[in-house]
Amino acid sequence: MGVKQLKEQNPDLNINIIDILSNIDNTKTKKLIPFLIKLFKNKNKEIGDDNHYLDLDRRPYVKEMSLGLCDTQKSIILWILDWYIGFDDIENIPIFVDYLDRGLIDNKDISTYQTMDDMVLEIGKASTKEMLSKDRKNIMIVHDDDEWMFFKPLTYNASVTYGYGTKWCTSMKNESEYFYRYSRQGVLIYVINKITGKKFGIHSNNDVRMGIYDETDKQIDSFETDIPKDLMMKLFGLLDLKNNQKNYELFSDEEKDKCDKLNSFERFMGEPDLNIPLPMEEVMNEETPMPDFLPLYPQRRMVNHMPDPLPLYPNLRIRREEVVNRWVPELDPNLHDPTDDHNYIVRDLIQQQISDMMFKGDSAIDDLP
Repeated sequence: MGVKQLKEQNPDLNINIIDILSNIDNTKTKKLIPFLIKLFKNKNKEIGDDNHYLDLDRRPYVKEMSLGLCDTQKSIILWILDWYIGFDDIENIPIFVDYLDRGLIDNKDISTYQTMDDMVLEIGKASTKEMLSKDRKNIMIVHDDDEWMFFKPLTYNASVTYGYGTKWCTSMKNESEYFYRYSRQGVLIYVINKITGKKFGIHSNNDVRMGIYDETDKQIDSFETDIPKDLMMKLFGLLDLKNNQKNYELFSDEEKDKCDKLNSFERFMGEPDLNIPLPMEEVMNEETPMPDFLPLYPQRRMVNHMPDPLPLYPNLRIRREEVVNRWVPELDPNLHDPTDDHNYIVRDLIQQQISDMMFKGDSAIDDLP
């Protein structure tokens, strides 16, 4: 089916910005449209560098498809796509097409797909087929037969790769702390059905004897996995911490180093105090986007600012306050008064940099006063 035919079948989606602006103009000759166009373009210029849709280095496919668009077109089109589809889902499309072209997609009738989850499921199955035929040096296989494979992921990249298509926290891109935490605390095993492509994440630690999660990250009972009873008993034994090594103990020195750095940073932050309520009413403001910085003085936060999450981490909050209070006077003694509006803005910007360094585990934080 061609694009022209789709436009005819979906007139409600065949939208033109000038037509939208003409609906605002209620003059008979539509003489206000040039003025409205000017306002529209001026607004785009005001946004300028603050428009995060113009910075797409982490979204290669979205960046590629936006080539040739001017900044006005890019900010409008990408905002619509991000809002209604989502960049994460858009980035899945070229992956799906690649698997489809290579004949690795089982359900080739795209008209039967209702949600993006249907596509992601097919991608997960295809990636499983591909992974099973590749090098397995970054995993430790603990069981393998014609239908089932159990293994321990031994690197974060392997966890992301083999967990593709799931919603497990241990397989999230750019969120390695969950994988390293589970690996340090106990045994983490991924289970793959070679025939159906189904995946299960299973773990144990000192508090949990066996936790089983399906692809949606929903905790389920063992009988819901369709894993044969004898293999489930084998899994149960593999999760016993008394007789089995934690994933961390099987890591390479390089992977252990990554895990250790993250663990030391978490100790520096302190244990989260989840009893402190966050003022969510300050988040529920759809008129303006949240800022990237974390306000230092909560009592002076505007309603459209995000709540400061640092109170959840007492050690980190105290450390940040100490650094700011010592560093700011060294830059300019006149900035030490937090009640002055100008001082507040400057301190806020300084605090933003310090918070970013802390959350990223930047070692340069140790060099601050």
